[in-house]
Amino acid sequence: MAAVAAHGREGRLQHLAVAGLVTLRSNNRQVQAALCAAGRGWTVLPCPLGDAHPGLVKATPPEAPPGRQVYLGYHRDPRRLGRLQRLVEHVVGRLAPVTMPADPQP
Repeated sequence: MAAVAAHGREGRLQHLAVAGLVTLRSNNRQVQAALCAAGRGWTVLPCPLGDAHPGLVKATPPEAPPGRQVYLGYHRDPRRLGRLQRLVEHVVGRLAPVTMPADPQP
């Protein structure tokens, strides 16, 4: 089986494809999903994108994926705008269940 590898954090899983040969590198998630759905290898995708492709099978890696910090920034002028407050609440509500506790800052 050929491995479809992406640049960056997916390289941490490359050791799992012991007999795999990297035949394509792409930083385009749509390309990665399409190739994997066609049986051309494996990749790491965001769940919403992977779930949208019926030809893909979700696999659980042997180690937990690395965490990342997410920042939400907006201009201070509309900070009291109801639409913005609802958007921030929605985004935080969706991300909060999957976030890991941050390392304490010195």
